[in-house]
Amino acid sequence: MFKSVLHFLMWSILLISAFFGYSQKVVPNEFIIKWKDAKAAEKFYQNKAKNRSVPAFYKTSLLSVPLCLEHIVFSDANHQVELEELKNHPDVMFVQANHFIEERNIPDDPLIPQQWQYINNGNGGVLNADLDMDLAWDITTGGITSAGDTIVICVIDEGINLNHPDLIGNLWINHAEIPSNGIDDDNNGYIDDYRGWNVTAGSDDLSEAGSHGTPVCGITGARGKIGLG
Repeated sequence: MFKSVLHFLMWSILLISAFFGYSQKVVPNEFIIKWKDAKAAEKFYQNKAKNRSVPAFYKTSLLSVPLCLEHIVFSDANHQVELEELKNHPDVMFVQANHFIEERNIPDDPLIPQQWQYINNGNGGVLNADLDMDLAWDITTGGITSAGDTIVICVIDEGINLNHPDLIGNLWINHAEIPSNGIDDDNNGYIDDYRGWNVTAGSDDLSEAGSHGTPVCGITGARGKIGLG
């Protein structure tokens, strides 16, 4: 019988540095820009051409007309200076450096072939009935955003094994809290929520509620290519 009531809830935040991934290397002086509108881009280029004290661009290519998304290459520019200028430009909605992307390696985790939900070669039922995670991993494996912000995810579930080898390196830590000192150091209303919070027990014990949170956290943020799991 399906139980609609989750008996024990807790939250635990994980870093999604996860699994294994491709390596990214910045292409010097190349940027992907989303402009506010087409006129904004034209105005920017005109100002660049007039001001000879700044690097001149020598190639642009429009990636999307509706989105005003453009690939721009500067000649003889200071990459970081140019990136910061674009980030602070009022007509630039988004900018990131262009990257070289290398294809990922096949993971060495021994149980990956059994996890048909990620990549289904027919062993788990219907061929290709999966999430195509390998295609997603070719784009990103998490960790940080293009702006350099750490990606975190909140999991609301039962208990978790905080010492699980696939998770221990990726579990989020509340650095504003001192563990096990009985004080709400960060004044957020939760005492010792260093790893998360057990809302049912009203404590920082995330293991006593059960174990379902462990595999769920494994899906969202397990370490990979460590020869385990």
